[in-house]
Amino acid sequence: MTENFDAIVIGGGHNGLVAAFYLKKSGLNVCLIEDKNDLGGLCKTYEFLPGFKGTNPHSPGSFEPMIIQDMRLEKFGLKMQTSDPSLIMPFEEDRAFFGWRNKTDLKNEYKKFSLKDGAATEEFYAFLNNFAKKLNVSSFEPPKNIHELTRNLKSDDDFDNFRKLIFGTTRDLMEEWFESSEIQALHGFLCQLNGNGGPSTPGSNMSFLNRPISMNSQPQKENIVINDPRKQPLRGSTGLPLGGMGSIIDAMEMSLRELGVEIIKGNGAKEILVKKNKITGVVLIDGRKLSSKIIVSAINPKTTFLKLMDEAHFDKSFYEKVSNIKLKVGSFKAFVVVDAIPKFSCAPKGLEELVSGCQIRIGPTLDYLDDAWSKHIMGEMPDKPVIWGLIPTLRDPSLAPKGYHFLSLNVWNVPYRLRKGDWETGKDVFGQRCIDTMARYIPNLKDIIVDKVFLSPLDMEKQYNLLEGDPHCGAMGPEQMFGNRLLPSISKYNTEFTGLYLSGAGTWPGGFISGLSGHNAAKKVINDLTYRIQ
Repeated sequence: MTENFDAIVIGGGHNGLVAAFYLKKSGLNVCLIEDKNDLGGLCKTYEFLPGFKGTNPHSPGSFEPMIIQDMRLEKFGLKMQTSDPSLIMPFEEDRAFFGWRNKTDLKNEYKKFSLKDGAATEEFYAFLNNFAKKLNVSSFEPPKNIHELTRNLKSDDDFDNFRKLIFGTTRDLMEEWFESSEIQALHGFLCQLNGNGGPSTPGSNMSFLNRPISMNSQPQKENIVINDPRKQPLRGSTGLPLGGMGSIIDAMEMSLRELGVEIIKGNGAKEILVKKNKITGVVLIDGRKLSSKIIVSAINPKTTFLKLMDEAHFDKSFYEKVSNIKLKVGSFKAFVVVDAIPKFSCAPKGLEELVSGCQIRIGPTLDYLDDAWSKHIMGEMPDKPVIWGLIPTLRDPSLAPKGYHFLSLNVWNVPYRLRKGDWETGKDVFGQRCIDTMARYIPNLKDIIVDKVFLSPLDMEKQYNLLEGDPHCGAMGPEQMFGNRLLPSISKYNTEFTGLYLSGAGTWPGGFISGLSGHNAAKKVINDLTYRIQ
């Protein structure tokens, strides 16, 4: 028995949910399929230990307010809160930078390191915002190719800035703008987020453009961008969701069900059906057939083409190009359970708990960041882990039993393949290395640990279907961004197969929790259908 739908979305991550919403909202009969028993992908909440609920990402740092409003997620229980300070970045000798939201307090933070760098920071982000306006690239539209990208560049200064920001290194940019090594590391830390290099890697500046491009292309809907925390100089998050990241997914699911989207869990796609280069449907893992002329695949493009489709359907050249798409960086996860509040030695007296409740960044110098990347490309576990952390229970006690907390640590630039040994035995070694690193800044940490859970890049692949443990589905350097994501021929969401569209982290604008890949893919489908009808 075959079931018929106007559109099928493969993958129940946040982008798949967003795509299903907009497709259904346009009047299509939509089915969303997910092979796991829960929706959400990386963003789903799960019990990593009895009574302790965590997620892989800590916060929806770039989640688009427009999507929250369109899906009416607050109606379905989503509540967001912001922290102040927004971040702590500790350095040696009990020194640290605290990212206060109040401008006066923030200026005083910079004065601890450099009288010049506070003003330079405002100028630097204004420079990035102006460059984004000059490029005139939208996060809400299919990406521009290299010719279109440079169309608005006229002067020598324009092209010089293009050279610096697209092809240059973060180290050069930081040393040009800031005199303090700590402030260089504070801002340079962002280069780690795209998974395409350390500060000395050409193309590492791409991370600086993500937020300016997003904010420059933000639709000017009423009540959306007013007081948006992402506008603050240190690029604040849209907020921390009460109940963890999974509460966003729960609200999304309720929104879809109210609209009437058919949702199938625990029974994902086994094969995408093609006839004469046109999509006809999917076969599920249990053998059921779903018929549709439109499929939006919100999973890794490599999985879509190489696992779910018969090689006979492809041009040999295209198949080889997809096979050669490089996944550059794995990720490592650590949950560290404690029975008391971890306290930073650098925290001001009386503010220990407040400081411990904000985002934690461990990467105190550009050399430290470069060292981690160098180890990664050599297939070695970094001696100096680059850590993006949070103690979510200080903001939301519901995530752990009373009296307990946990550190949620995301570790960047970790190799999927180790040159020596394997992750089955290596993950405990590296996990302990991460704890040792945190203990340098939290003296009471080792005395209060009661349990811990480590996930290697191999575990991330098994648990979340992340190829090679890469959450971005491919590094986001200039060679795989804009109209090159992940290949020029598939960068605009449609493919060579009529009716097959791509979404998810492997498409523009990339692997951040924004929801825009889902929004844009659905918009492309709707536009194509409208064009055909006309």
